[in-house]
Amino acid sequence: MCLSIQGQHEAARAELNEQVKRNAQSDPDIAYAVASVYALEGELDEALPGLNRSIALGNENQPLLSMTPI
Repeated sequence: MCLSIQGQHEAARAELNEQVKRNAQSDPDIAYAVASVYALEGELDEALPGLNRSIALGNENQPLLSMTPI
């Protein structure tokens, strides 16, 4: 997320390697972080399923995520 915010878009996308994506399948915090990077990069088609996955995995911020407009 920090790399995206700093404008280092290629570096941010490079951090989303296969291991990170695999971990995001089972960890709600990693799923949220990956989705956040996609959102910051303007890739909403990738971000929304990641947010939904994070919620499904038990992200305790679900009420906040449900209220946050994208």
